[in-house]
Amino acid sequence: MAHIKTNKLNFLGIGAQKAGTTWLFKQFVKSDQIKLPPVKELHYFDRSTDYPSPNFLAETNLTSRLLNPKWTIKALQKVKKEKEYRDWYKKWFFSDYNDEWYLSLFQEFDKCVGEMTPAYAILSEEDVANMSKLLGPETKIIFMLRNPIDRAWSSYKYMNRKEQYTSSDFEEAKSFLCSEYQTLRSNYFNTIELYKKYFKSIFIGFFDAIVENPRALLFDVFQYLELDTSEIEYFADLDKRINTSKNIKMPQDIELLLKNMYSLPISELASRYGGYFKKWDTPDSLSETHDFKQSLII
Repeated sequence: MAHIKTNKLNFLGIGAQKAGTTWLFKQFVKSDQIKLPPVKELHYFDRSTDYPSPNFLAETNLTSRLLNPKWTIKALQKVKKEKEYRDWYKKWFFSDYNDEWYLSLFQEFDKCVGEMTPAYAILSEEDVANMSKLLGPETKIIFMLRNPIDRAWSSYKYMNRKEQYTSSDFEEAKSFLCSEYQTLRSNYFNTIELYKKYFKSIFIGFFDAIVENPRALLFDVFQYLELDTSEIEYFADLDKRINTSKNIKMPQDIELLLKNMYSLPISELASRYGGYFKKWDTPDSLSETHDFKQSLII
């Protein structure tokens, strides 16, 4: 199905860290129907320093940024190095940052366009409302999720980079896992309800499906974006893991901590929406061959 390009974005990809957004970005890059910026995470809507996010765009005034020699040198080096996207990077670095500028980053793309910034999942209601006002409530939202217990442990392993975990690491791990930086990204119910309020639909994609049936998940994503699904047949390496963490089994003390934090929210999601949420809720009582739908549209 041909996709009609508008002067705004067709979709936004949001999600929890370590939940498959980079995997999905890699698949979108393979597509002849989708065009993405060369920077995976633009962080425009969470540019405020109030967020625990990269705040590269926090200083909106170009003149102020140019007064920083280190920033200017880095920007010039990047523009000089780039060839295919040189004009895009000129606009990315050497502009005042505002809504008009943000939309201009996509204006030369003549396909299905969007961007993927997982941290948009932690936006305040005010910023989600502003996003909807700028892009329109018809913009499609793709929300990638992973069992918050597994996701938190994977994030800790990825950030910590240790080869093994010992009992002496518990307090450090607890501090990280209970920090706002982590817990905000696992408040799936709040994110879903907030985006439902300002956008017409939300596609929920599960990390579990990337592991168990990645082609079927990608088929669902393409259908949601109203794209021709036939090209997916030729995509290779769909089961290739991206940004993997160390293979360290979750210790019992961490498992107990995370279950106490997330068991109730998981049960609420399972009751409301079903799907893989239900598997997260009662994993021991369900067969490994149970047929879970790899995505939901809410």
